[in-house]
Amino acid sequence: MPRLFLLVSVFLALGNTGASAANARDECRRANDAAVKAIVCERAIDSGEYRGYDLADLHQQRARGLIARALPVDQNTAKRYDDAIASLGEAISILLAEGGTDRNRLREAYYWRAYVYLEKKEFDRAIADLNEAIKHKPADAFAFFRRGEAYLAKGQADLAIADFGDAIRVDPNHVLAHSGAYENRALAYELKGEIDKALAEARRSDNDAKTRGYIRPTELVKRLEQKLAAGAAKTPAVTTPAPAPVPKADRPASPAAKAPTAPATAAPQKKEVAAAPQAPAPSPPPAASPPASAPAPVVQAPEPKVAVAPAPPKAEPAVTPPLSAPTTPEVRVALVIGNANYRAVGKLQNPPRDAAALAAGLRRVGFKTVQLSSDLSREGMITALRAFEREAEKADWALIYFAGHGIEVAGANYLVPVDAQLKADKDVQDEAVPLDRVLSAIEGAKKLKLVILDACRDNPFIANMKRSIASRSVGRGLAQIEPEGGVLVAYAAKHGQVALDGEGGNSPFVTALVKRLDTPGLDNSLLFRLGRDDVLVATGRRQEPFVYGSLPGELLSFRPK
Repeated sequence: MPRLFLLVSVFLALGNTGASAANARDECRRANDAAVKAIVCERAIDSGEYRGYDLADLHQQRARGLIARALPVDQNTAKRYDDAIASLGEAISILLAEGGTDRNRLREAYYWRAYVYLEKKEFDRAIADLNEAIKHKPADAFAFFRRGEAYLAKGQADLAIADFGDAIRVDPNHVLAHSGAYENRALAYELKGEIDKALAEARRSDNDAKTRGYIRPTELVKRLEQKLAAGAAKTPAVTTPAPAPVPKADRPASPAAKAPTAPATAAPQKKEVAAAPQAPAPSPPPAASPPASAPAPVVQAPEPKVAVAPAPPKAEPAVTPPLSAPTTPEVRVALVIGNANYRAVGKLQNPPRDAAALAAGLRRVGFKTVQLSSDLSREGMITALRAFEREAEKADWALIYFAGHGIEVAGANYLVPVDAQLKADKDVQDEAVPLDRVLSAIEGAKKLKLVILDACRDNPFIANMKRSIASRSVGRGLAQIEPEGGVLVAYAAKHGQVALDGEGGNSPFVTALVKRLDTPGLDNSLLFRLGRDDVLVATGRRQEPFVYGSLPGELLSFRPK
């Protein structure tokens, strides 16, 4: 934008008699032009008249303007990105200080800061922010897609494949998270040397794009077909990918033009790389919806440059894991409970076998202590939790597994001991064990705090339970939770669903979990996602495991390499 035009635009936005701070705030929210938005928002921030959510929103609006002005690359790009990161950091700090309850605004701030880190090729920081964005909005296709791009840029193909799969799963009809995810999964498989799978994904991407009316190049499909026919080596030359193109009419204008009021996703041009396998540079994220309290137009970041990340190291050959426990400096402890012989209702078949199978697996991968218990009363469960609490305070990892009946009453989750009668809904608090009590038992662990619940079975207590308050809800499965403080809670079935006890020796969930514990170097987040896919297949999609909470940024695996 010419400097004179920019100055005139700012002058008109502020008013020739001097706009009040309130006017500056409103102009910040309404401004379509990226440069005007950044300047007017900064003026409102500097006025010192805003606090709390209003100030956080001004910082986020300013960051959007800076991001949209950062491309195409010029001598000011780096400073604009740094200023955007600073503004988004201020917004995050304010929102957390306000209690962290506005999850939509927090998701938006983390997401946009991750975008800037992706542009700066600071992939680890981008992944950390996207972890937070997903924590605040678990069904966020865009965040999964961007994190997949970051993993692919780092050469971590398995993690990238899982994230692109999640993007498709949570929003299968969105163009970026669909055609683009298939194409990027093709590149990840190519990176692994699995050309047949890569070709299948590339064809799905092209077919999906044709169905939606987009014109897509077919070079990737042709190249993979040639590689498959020639029996190519496992180290491919990878074309820098682009997300699915958006129809021309929907593409954002240049930075000098006014930003659109509705988000549009732009596809960068492809660039052929004739070197070792290269990972894709991320494309700009979609504009996140502004908070309800601030219905401002969204500034769309313009089309980015195509950047090439360093080639990942050559993959190591597969190694069969040893059966003996690995040597690890970490102290890892577990409490494993299987409740089956319920006195007031029928017996469950698999919990004792499930608990024994998981306990054996945990010992095999090097857990220092694994306390295995079955058919615990309420007093027995509380005693076991108290003893384990002391162990967890001295440990790096603390894991609690419970198989049996669980119940949700008025939004709170409880694990059911074998001596519970639960004749009325009000009895649950006295006869069952709150999930919060289980979570408190692992708080002392230094690194990983993990609770695994195969307790979402269809609850036989509900049919005869007396309701003391008609409006009090009693759920079939467990309710959704939002754990904090680095805690991860894995449900055998997502909230509201019922887990199957299984027809074989173990439940589908434990079968999938134990199957992958021994995989060397498999990150825990990927382990649970692969386990989810196994359970969906085993149950004909009737049961979908789900994980709540978030892991720290470092790689954590049950069996380190």
